Amino acid sequence: MQFTTLLAAAVLSMGIEAASVPRQNPNVVQFSGFRESNCSGSSSTGIYVVTKSEVATCRQLAAPAAGVGSVRSANVELYDAEGCSLEFYPTPDCTGESQDIDKESCLTVSSNTDFFSSFKVTC
Repeated sequence: MQFTTLLAAAVLSMGIEAASVPRQNPNVVQFSGFRESNCSGSSSTGIYVVTKSEVATCRQLAAPAAGVGSVRSANVELYDAEGCSLEFYPTPDCTGESQDIDKESCLTVSSNTDFFSSFKVTC
């Protein structure tokens, strides 16, 4: 009986200690892509996550070759990157005129852009 109590106490203390360990590569941005404007409809292109180690790295959105379609809006759900900006580009290599967002909200393509092709977080 005492052994079981001691074992349970040891397991609980390990769980509490493990919960306080910070992540080595925390998420800074999480967003969902949509094929429709205004972050609406059932045509999600998936959830994208940018970790701290991926800051300043260009990443492609849903590739047209995968048959997913184009991303016309992004709903930013997590933004834990003070002083940083999430930038969306009309090209697959993060070139051209970007649209920036620096808080949790919905971003829709501008009138002179057909869809977003890539993104990156810059600080």
